[in-house]
Amino acid sequence: IELAAQPTAPPTAPKGRGNTAARAPEARAHEDLYAAAVDVVAGDRKVSTGHLHRRLGISEAIAAGLIERMEREGLVGPANMFGRRTIHVQQPASDPPRSRSAA
Repeated sequence: IELAAQPTAPPTAPKGRGNTAARAPEARAHEDLYAAAVDVVAGDRKVSTGHLHRRLGISEAIAAGLIERMEREGLVGPANMFGRRTIHVQQPASDPPRSRSAA
């Protein structure tokens, strides 16, 4: 049995890749999400994909990407052998510490 070679189409750029105006709202939304994630980590003093997933209503994969960015930017440390990270970002002075009890 001989298989005919399937013609392949040349790769095309995903929509919006070349158009910076089309990417601007998406980039702004991503920056807003990152800022919200930093606020959660700074306020709750807890950094984990599950915590960001629950607090922000995002997938754990997106939360992992946000945490990796925080690590690259020096806001959190690398995970230790137990998976815990040190938090270098300071809690805002105007925000009181959040209690762990459910309100």
